[in-house]
Amino acid sequence: MSRRRGFTLIELLVVISIIALLIALLLPALTRVRVLVQETQCAVNVRTFGQTAVSFAVDHRGWLPNMGTNAVDQFDGGDPRPYWIHRFWRDHLMDHYGFERDTFYSPTNDRWNAERFWEMGSNRTVISYFYFGNRPGLEGVFNQVQAADPNAHSPLLPRRLDDEAYIPYLVTDLNRQWPAASGSFITPGDIDRWGANHLYVEDDQVIGSHAGRLDGSVSWVWGEHLRERFRFDGALYFW
Repeated sequence: MSRRRGFTLIELLVVISIIALLIALLLPALTRVRVLVQETQCAVNVRTFGQTAVSFAVDHRGWLPNMGTNAVDQFDGGDPRPYWIHRFWRDHLMDHYGFERDTFYSPTNDRWNAERFWEMGSNRTVISYFYFGNRPGLEGVFNQVQAADPNAHSPLLPRRLDDEAYIPYLVTDLNRQWPAASGSFITPGDIDRWGANHLYVEDDQVIGSHAGRLDGSVSWVWGEHLRERFRFDGALYFW
């Protein structure tokens, strides 16, 4: 009768080594796939946000929604921060346009998808995108842009579908340094409060940003091209 021979210790170590080598080879590829999925979903969120705003404008005499207010027919005033929207609009987008909570947040910055931002104060929600559509209160902080660029013209931001605004973007990724003087996209003393999307490395550098226009197109801007455009409750960077 033949006896069944088991693995020797050396053979077992060889198998383990081969498995470890395969894992080491596969992990970078899996990481790249995960990042690609996140980037793709982020671009989809930007496009969804922009297309929804345009769809709203078509039904409201060309006026883009002012998400800093608490009504669909309010086209002036409101909170000027582009990464804050009134809770009215958060609920309106979810109830009438099929938004989910994750649509308001980039999957590359899940630290902002937290209760303290989702329920900020009594009437605000902090999102991880900049929404520039019809934010007249925001234009007041663009004085430095106008002073630095002789070609700047009014309106600075798109308010209506037919506007030829100086800043052509409707929705972009969040890229904010707070405090403004910190020079960092990660708030000092609070490592969970990342002020930017697409931070994958330890040296606090933004890889890039999605930029959505009124025509529905979404383009990618590399991080080294992003510049500080204005300061309002922090230094905001885009295009």
